[in-house]
Amino acid sequence: MAAAEPDRDGHAATLGSAAGRGQASGTDLIRADEEFHPAGAQRSDPRGHGAGLRTPGGDAGPVAHYREPMPSSVPVVSVLGATGRTGRLVIGGLQPEEVRLRLIGRSGSALTTLAADVGPGTETAVLAGIDADQVAGAIAGSDLVLNLAGPFTATAPVVANAAIGADASYIDIANERPAIAALYGLSALAVRAGVSLLPASGYGTVTTEGLAVWLAGGNAMRRVDLGLLPWTAGTSAGALESVLEGLATGAARVRNGQYERARLGSGAAPLTLPDGRRVTLVPGDLGDLATLPAGYGTPDVTASVGVALAPLLARTLLPAVSGVMRSTALRFRLSAAGGGGRRPPSRERSSYSWARVTLADGEVREGWLTAGEGYAFTADAVLAAVRRTLSGDALPGTSTAIRAFGPEFLEALPGVRLERVLPHLSGTPGRED
Repeated sequence: MAAAEPDRDGHAATLGSAAGRGQASGTDLIRADEEFHPAGAQRSDPRGHGAGLRTPGGDAGPVAHYREPMPSSVPVVSVLGATGRTGRLVIGGLQPEEVRLRLIGRSGSALTTLAADVGPGTETAVLAGIDADQVAGAIAGSDLVLNLAGPFTATAPVVANAAIGADASYIDIANERPAIAALYGLSALAVRAGVSLLPASGYGTVTTEGLAVWLAGGNAMRRVDLGLLPWTAGTSAGALESVLEGLATGAARVRNGQYERARLGSGAAPLTLPDGRRVTLVPGDLGDLATLPAGYGTPDVTASVGVALAPLLARTLLPAVSGVMRSTALRFRLSAAGGGGRRPPSRERSSYSWARVTLADGEVREGWLTAGEGYAFTADAVLAAVRRTLSGDALPGTSTAIRAFGPEFLEALPGVRLERVLPHLSGTPGRED
């Protein structure tokens, strides 16, 4: 559907199951008893099979128990979805003296090319799909795992579990409620392992949760209504796949502390953006439905995306679209065809997020966030979360970046502007009750 660029996740690459994409079932990754090799090293495989990790200039194939010496103070950061759009932006923002990178993805040639661009000592691992044992082998020895590969309902629980098993912290850019809720379910395991899990570190929900918490100013939030309105210069296959999955899921909200499902398009209402454009907010099954109740005890939450349909059309057409999108095969074909990467925009626009917060005493506060292009924002947020996590600022367990670091985390990101406005209580999703 035409939208105000509503990528539901944080603009991810795709790293789905091999079976779902007709790929070979094998992987090209490290085994538990294998180690990594310096750039350009020539290696042999005494066991005669070719699964292994690569470094730029080296061939594929494992050799046991060798790792290029590196300073103990340099953490190893594994990046799933490294060759995707967000992955390249994040990798480009990390300095060689900060981290040692391990790039993980589906295409060995793309990983090798990217690793050569990053520099000597960069490691790569090829995954044909998301499998618990294979992911565990690929991230073994990591200090931090970045999961930038959607759809996160498939990848986040598996990768986060593997990170906990590797005693590594974890960050992703999910904005699907089920994926984020699954990571809250892993919080006790993360606490016992002494690692932090930071889901939802992309445009959504950093902007929406962050704006709501900023408006609340430390007060308890009784009700939160949100609108997610990013502008992106193109899309990725992973982001599009998450959008299509969201269409299939339908609408949802949290009311009186209980999660409720509804038909897609129900509760649609108009909203005028700060630049004068009008969109329709359509409630969805977004990450804030998990993060605000879990992190702040908020009992009533509605989270919407902006679409370029009149409210009546949204309420009429979207239920049928949702039914069609329940076909997994159709979603895969559409995401593969439509995730064409960057497209030259006719003109640059701003990204927005909107929030209205009802405090425990009944006071209503409303405001806007204005930012730049959505992928760039997501990369900046991930980079900030990486640095704060590696500095030890994130406590063990599951939390969002906003809950862990406060709304100041959002305010400090490049190009962000927050503004409080007079509340308008009519024509807003979730208010018809």
